[in-house]
Amino acid sequence: MKKFFALLLALVMVLSLAACGGNSSNTTPDTNTNTNTNTNTNTDTNTENTDSNTENTTPDTVYTIKFTYTIADGEPITECVHKLGENLEAKSGGRIKCEYYPSAELATDAGGFELCAQGSNVIAFALPSYLTPYVADVGVVERPFIFNSKDDLITVDTSDWMEGIRAKLSEQGIRNLSLSWYFGTRHLTYTGDTPVLTPADLSNKLMRAAPTATSVKMMEAMGAKVTTTPWSEIYSALQQGVADGCEAPLSTLYNSKTQEVCKNISLDGHTIASWGVCTSEKFFQSLPEDLQQLLIDETRALAPMAAELVSQGEQDAIKLFEDAGVKIYDNVDVDAFREACAIFDDSIPGWGEAVYNEIQAIINK
Repeated sequence: MKKFFALLLALVMVLSLAACGGNSSNTTPDTNTNTNTNTNTNTDTNTENTDSNTENTTPDTVYTIKFTYTIADGEPITECVHKLGENLEAKSGGRIKCEYYPSAELATDAGGFELCAQGSNVIAFALPSYLTPYVADVGVVERPFIFNSKDDLITVDTSDWMEGIRAKLSEQGIRNLSLSWYFGTRHLTYTGDTPVLTPADLSNKLMRAAPTATSVKMMEAMGAKVTTTPWSEIYSALQQGVADGCEAPLSTLYNSKTQEVCKNISLDGHTIASWGVCTSEKFFQSLPEDLQQLLIDETRALAPMAAELVSQGEQDAIKLFEDAGVKIYDNVDVDAFREACAIFDDSIPGWGEAVYNEIQAIINK
């Protein structure tokens, strides 16, 4: 009997082990198959979600604008250049990025406007006379003694006449954003021991003028012989005697260190100068409409800041010049210089007395 129960127990254990082995072989493949299917489904879903998220979170195009100007950073008006860049970057939500190229690092004055005409992503800052190869009439705003005050710049810049000039510039590939950034009132500085108080006192002096018809004809009308040394070379030209003097706003003269060579300044105030702020028409049209308007609005909104900063810089410069041993002559015969420049209108190709009279009518409304 004991042997019978022992045999029966052994048989039960064998059958139990066989049953366990069969269940294991049936369930394992099914589990693996389900796992693989679930993994593939999740991968596809994640891929779709990633693609969808990428499309939804792609940032707007970032437009890089290169600011080019030939004066050095540190002059009062260059604060407006950097303020313009800061405002454009902030108010565009980062869609505009600005780079700065002072001291002709990127282009000369004429070269900056040429880059605009060629379609480059630049904003060029330079005297309006550098725009005369594209539209001759615009040079009239640099005519000596045409403006009575810096406020006249904004009056002309917001006139129908200026809108006509802008339309012509656009046809040449240049989008003018503003012509009312006050650059400073221009005066004479020179070497020697005798003051320049009348046009006759300039007859023996070789004066630097910008390489534009407006600037050259002005200095000739004022009685000087003329050389067109680039402004970036003005210090060495004065130091080496290539030029006896030059004319520019006081802050520009001081920051260019002319006081180390020229020990005289005559406050004749022959030109109330502005900066032409321009970009490329092609680049401008590539911008979304809201950024186009931002560019216009922010540039024009800074005109009062430019006037304030440059005016303060002019006041500060007088004392700096005196401290540097420069003689300041404020008893210039301005009427004699104004009369000498009366022939100016007929000497510039492309515009004459009619354009001058049109500007006077705008100012005197």
